[in-house]
Amino acid sequence: MFFGSLEAGKNNATLYTLIENSKAEDLNPREYLEYVLAHLGSSTAAELTPRKVAQTLGKSKQAA
Repeated sequence: MFFGSLEAGKNNATLYTLIENSKAEDLNPREYLEYVLAHLGSSTAAELTPRKVAQTLGKSKQAA
């Protein structure tokens, strides 16, 4: 894929990784990203991973 610059490629790789990981945790990617944006100021990055969000919302495939 072509993104125009190395930085854009890295940013897109991060976004695609978050989307695919949210799918792996049975989260709707759009709802997951909306949740993350809504909680950016009040949560740590570790609390906003797809696995942690799934656990918080009670949708986790794995035990906490």
